[in-house]
Amino acid sequence: MKKIIAFLDKEYPPNHSFVDGMLALELPNQNDISVNLVVSDNGSQKICRYNKAVCLPLLYPRKGFYRLLNFIKIYFLLKKLIQKNIDKEIILFVRNDPIFLFACSFVKNKKIKLIFQSSFPHEKVSGNFLKRSIAKTIYKISRSRVNSILGVSPKGLKRLQDLMPEAQKANFIPLLSDQQTEINNFELNNKNGKIKFIYIGDHSYPRKLEIVLKAIVTSIEKGLLAEFKFIGGRIKDIERLSNIRGVEDLKKRKILRFIQKIPRENLWSIFQESDVGLSLIPPDKQYIEASPTKLTEYLRAGIAVLASNGVDLQEEFVKKSGGGILCNWSEKLISDALIDISKNKDSLIQMKNKGYRYSISHLSYKNYINTFRDLM
Repeated sequence: MKKIIAFLDKEYPPNHSFVDGMLALELPNQNDISVNLVVSDNGSQKICRYNKAVCLPLLYPRKGFYRLLNFIKIYFLLKKLIQKNIDKEIILFVRNDPIFLFACSFVKNKKIKLIFQSSFPHEKVSGNFLKRSIAKTIYKISRSRVNSILGVSPKGLKRLQDLMPEAQKANFIPLLSDQQTEINNFELNNKNGKIKFIYIGDHSYPRKLEIVLKAIVTSIEKGLLAEFKFIGGRIKDIERLSNIRGVEDLKKRKILRFIQKIPRENLWSIFQESDVGLSLIPPDKQYIEASPTKLTEYLRAGIAVLASNGVDLQEEFVKKSGGGILCNWSEKLISDALIDISKNKDSLIQMKNKGYRYSISHLSYKNYINTFRDLM
């Protein structure tokens, strides 16, 4: 029997496609694997079931001095869990956090496997110089104890291999949809004649949504009949973006609507009211290795996609699925693409159908169980 103890850079509930789809569902679905998810305590939750895994919200918040306290917390927690599961093959899994990795590498022995997953180049672009330097130092100290590395894209895996060349095994698993509901209807939701677009995700300055919103304003001025929902922004980001020329007017006309972050389990109903998902990512260094989670969730929900070039996996999924169109990152080209994808309603329905069929057959965590097993 194998026991995966996963230390996640999340607080309870650890809502994330890889956590929900792979760690909490597909892996514990296997007869010989059980999973513990270790996350930060949000002050309101005790040890509980999380889908088919057991969730331990026992860590301190991942900020300030608490980060150092987590090292001590993990040390004693692991000693206890290892003793409790002494008859099992133990696999430690760490997602992103350097302190978590350091603590696990400090405790592990030769019988225990350690897998490190990195989904973002934090050591290159996150925080200030001091934080990045500390992360790099921890990676350097810990890397000889890491048995396997897991990226979320080919470019992300290459970065990890450069960072931890001693790892014996390496692979990538893209971030996919964990949704199980079957889709049968691919008709458009345009009872009022308008194509319904949706964007879900970060609204912060690095995502450069100013370009996207300016393109939307231009496309509406050119006669596009559409409605847009932007979901996931913080108040300060929504206020910043609302100051763009023409955006406030679109809000008043109910063509554009901003909605703050909502629980992942509530997104499915919003997907079903949408025709096209926007996966427009600036081709900057922090994003070029991205695994476009929202794009795969759009496809799985039977939504066509308008995606930007510059992110390899995004380009691959759109081209192979036929579930949408790609455009280069500029205000004019995004505006033109918004209009193009809306012109032919029959073609748009076909995109929705093709994207869904491709996601069912190729973009499922079930397809990657053996990939994960090999890392173990």
